[in-house]
Amino acid sequence: LPIIVYSILGTSRHLSVGPFAVISLLLGEAIINYLGSQKEDEELYIKVAVFLSLMCGIIKLVFGFLRFGFLANFLSDPVRSGFNSASAIIIGFSQMKHLLGVRITTEAYVWKTAYDLAVQIPNTNLWAVLTGCVGIAILVAIKKLSRKYQVTIPGALILVALGTLISWLASFEKYMRVVGAVPSGLPPPDVPITSAIPLRHAIPALLPSALVIVTVSFISSLAISSKYAEKYH
Repeated sequence: LPIIVYSILGTSRHLSVGPFAVISLLLGEAIINYLGSQKEDEELYIKVAVFLSLMCGIIKLVFGFLRFGFLANFLSDPVRSGFNSASAIIIGFSQMKHLLGVRITTEAYVWKTAYDLAVQIPNTNLWAVLTGCVGIAILVAIKKLSRKYQVTIPGALILVALGTLISWLASFEKYMRVVGAVPSGLPPPDVPITSAIPLRHAIPALLPSALVIVTVSFISSLAISSKYAEKYH
């Protein structure tokens, strides 16, 4: 729903709005810290994630009404460039477990993720590595074709559709972990916080994490917008 709203009301046709690796890691870390021993409760985990996302949205609206965009003037080019580079490293390491086909615990620190990956190298799934490398090669080839012929080709969309079809025909679940069945339709409306998590406890506990996520999200959007501004203007 937020993505649909932004596609109608948004002011940038280049900026992609939605969850990405850095925000997802921060969100997951905040939820785990908040739930503690209850973190294995999937339904409760989702409810807290939705509520925290709602808090972030409200904070962004407040910041927008208060014209807090002036804070961008205090972010220099090295800061934005460093954020882009760090994001690329974090995203790369966060996806390596899928490329290698191993199970590791999601960590908030890159060095911990790197250590866990190194330990799991002997358990690498060669089928997952082969599938990942072929997928990367296809994406690179499509990108080069797009530049060569000056046309926009939705490489990621094509790869997902092609991969889904091949996975179904070749029964990939026999060789590696797959997403599996995806529930159809939209989930029914629900209140994100139940009586098990009173608002008077949830808001103060999650507010610091929400502020951090909003700040990182703002810097990320600003960094991407600045790069496109330099490229097209």
